[in-house]
Amino acid sequence: MNADIIIPVYNQREPLLLTLEGFHKQIGNNKIHIIVVDDGSKERVPDIVDIFSNLDITYVYQENGGRSKARNTALKYAVADYIIFNDADRIPGKDFVEKHLRRLQETDSICIGSLKEIYFTNIEEHLQVIWDIVQNGGRLAREPGHSKNVDCLFDEFGKCMSVLPWIATYSGNMSMRRETFEKVGGFDENFKTWGFEHFEFGYRLHKSNVEFVREREAVNYHLAHGRDKSFYRESIVTSYEYFYGKYPTKEIELLKGYMLGEISLQEYEKMVAGEIKGENATTKELFIRLKD
Repeated sequence: MNADIIIPVYNQREPLLLTLEGFHKQIGNNKIHIIVVDDGSKERVPDIVDIFSNLDITYVYQENGGRSKARNTALKYAVADYIIFNDADRIPGKDFVEKHLRRLQETDSICIGSLKEIYFTNIEEHLQVIWDIVQNGGRLAREPGHSKNVDCLFDEFGKCMSVLPWIATYSGNMSMRRETFEKVGGFDENFKTWGFEHFEFGYRLHKSNVEFVREREAVNYHLAHGRDKSFYRESIVTSYEYFYGKYPTKEIELLKGYMLGEISLQEYEKMVAGEIKGENATTKELFIRLKD
């Protein structure tokens, strides 16, 4: 089995260097074709790509249009039956591709991998430690909160048992057959900045009856970077407004409350599953009933 690895990038030269080195060290790297889509970077991204001429790698430049457009652009250059999405700042574990492909052989689905965070302000000074974590695992890599939460949606075999499978969609670590991606028309390019383009994509897959599975051993490591305190809240609100405007359903209406920490994932599930009586109740009334 061969796979196309899709990596959108905007600047991030140093993280991209480590990510591509991770694929160079990958078990079975002769089975992968990497597509790097440069989304209008100001930095010299081609210089980084050129270092890895020993890999089967395609570099594509586009004017800045956002991550959704970059991923859709990559599919025009895909050659394999399977595609794996990996962000430019996520270093793949040594058997990352192997684990994804093994799971896709078992089921026609969207496969969600496991996310870990590495927190170092100076990457160059901690390079050896970072590679030790990636190659061998370690306590210095932590699973982010949302990833821990959504893991509870899957049983011990990785099969999703929830009414909210799409909430586990991670565009930085997921795989599927190319025809599955094409089935729903790819990512919505109206998402221009960081936000919910991955949830919206997963939501359409869910509505198309695509099965969601989790491969906990397909791990990649995010090189965490700082953001302004208001960045995530503002991005969540902006993305939510577009998402809910497109799908004004109960399950999307309640998404904002979960993402802003007003309700837990378990509470969110109960609301969507109709376990709380009063289908016509307002969101605020449902919140009050849960807290009571």
